[in-house]
Amino acid sequence: MSLLQGVNGMDPNFASYFVRYGSYTDRLVTPGRAYPRVVPVKYFHPYGWKVHLSSTNSVSQYPSFTSSAIRYGNYTDRLLPGVKVCRKIVPMKVEPNPIANFLKRLLSETDDETPIKTTSPETQHYFTNFSKPQTQLLYDISQEDSWGYLDSKILSKFLDTEVRIPRNSTKKAVHNVIPKMQAVLQVVNKQDPRFSSELVSSGSYNDKLQVGDPDEFDFLVPLEDFPEIFPTDTNDIPEYDADRDRVPVVVKQNYAFLLEDGAASLFSWISKDVSDHMDINTYLVNPIKVMSLFKKYIRKAVKHLELTDCITVCNHYQGTPALTLIVQQGNTETNVDLVPFIKDPYNYWHLEWPREGSTWPSAEKIDECKMMGVDLVAKETVFWRYSFSRIEKFLLEGIDADGGFRKASLRILKKIRIDYWESRFRKVLVSYHLKVILFWACENYPDSDFWCDLNTSFRRLVDDLIDYLSETNLPHYFVDEVNMFKTDNDSKLKLQELCEEVKKLRRNPEQYLSIED
Repeated sequence: MSLLQGVNGMDPNFASYFVRYGSYTDRLVTPGRAYPRVVPVKYFHPYGWKVHLSSTNSVSQYPSFTSSAIRYGNYTDRLLPGVKVCRKIVPMKVEPNPIANFLKRLLSETDDETPIKTTSPETQHYFTNFSKPQTQLLYDISQEDSWGYLDSKILSKFLDTEVRIPRNSTKKAVHNVIPKMQAVLQVVNKQDPRFSSELVSSGSYNDKLQVGDPDEFDFLVPLEDFPEIFPTDTNDIPEYDADRDRVPVVVKQNYAFLLEDGAASLFSWISKDVSDHMDINTYLVNPIKVMSLFKKYIRKAVKHLELTDCITVCNHYQGTPALTLIVQQGNTETNVDLVPFIKDPYNYWHLEWPREGSTWPSAEKIDECKMMGVDLVAKETVFWRYSFSRIEKFLLEGIDADGGFRKASLRILKKIRIDYWESRFRKVLVSYHLKVILFWACENYPDSDFWCDLNTSFRRLVDDLIDYLSETNLPHYFVDEVNMFKTDNDSKLKLQELCEEVKKLRRNPEQYLSIED
């Protein structure tokens, strides 16, 4: 907006802000849902200038263009003509940008004193009474948010050669990791039946979104025989700050937990090795104690199985729900995260998701998600955080059954994050953030036509990523009051820096799609 403030300073007839406009005819607006920075919009400057397409008949001679105007696009798609894709008109940018090119030519042909009053013959856009500085500012705006040229063949080749993992590599890694983890958990379960021997696949491998080498795997470990969770007065817990995605786990003393002498059963969830006594018959299950106990059992199991030469148990850091193991085979190391979790401890669906007016996912899938329920993982010092891993896997299954490119676009973006942004920005933007952006995009653009082309699908995710970064706010998909981005001052600065880096990707995408020989 600083550019427009500069225009306003030179000529008060020009406002210093944009006005959003459009309706459901814009094809990208979800009925009944107006989400800030997500609903695609067009911009008209309120007072000083107007850009419009006077007639599309003039472009009908070119077979790539339709003969009827359509409304469309993210705010970056500034009034470019429509393109036929998959026999339907869908939003798409045209390369090169005709408006930017026309403005650039005007700048080269006009002196500083002569007002510009002409019509672009290529696009039939009218520019009236512009000074050269004003034209320069408009050109800068059009360049800042424009996509550079992106060849669909290069994008597809990058997906095939750099993103997709050969099946043999994945199969080999899985056969090395899973039998060892199953053996370790069976020993743990014999030591303490509260920890299940079941290995529930999770993460990118589980979601079929893994990119690069298959060197990371995530597994959930169910906590067995968990009692009913009771609501509690959070004022009794000083650390509580009303985050909507974390809860205390409070259980009541149950006579089934007691031995004949009235003492707690050794393996109950009210015993002091996993819980803190709050008041009469009420206990707070402590996530730190649970993770410490789990780590102790894992170490014992690895030693018992004589696997210390090929399995290293890493230190557990407070605030992370996973215990990391490094599995060695020859010169190959594989990181394995084991996450103890409470499976669906509630008897009802207590979240506000799905949002009113949304048409994705389908009603049938929503019912299935509610039947699965919300899980909990031990991520905080006192509180447990919601986990939607099982629901997310379910939503991703068949997400491209219509022939779309949702998952393919996400995997390309994940690969670019690893190659270009991870080393510098690390936890500022993680893989899970990108998956959340995909879920929001699926909800905001539910029509299959929006995902039938890899090029368009990829651009959509990148544009959405820039929007969230510029707002320094990525709402949790299931608990949208929660911002997935960290909001301290240092993190906000990093998010803004990353936003500029992603804009570089948008301006010159093929630079980020290098293919190794």
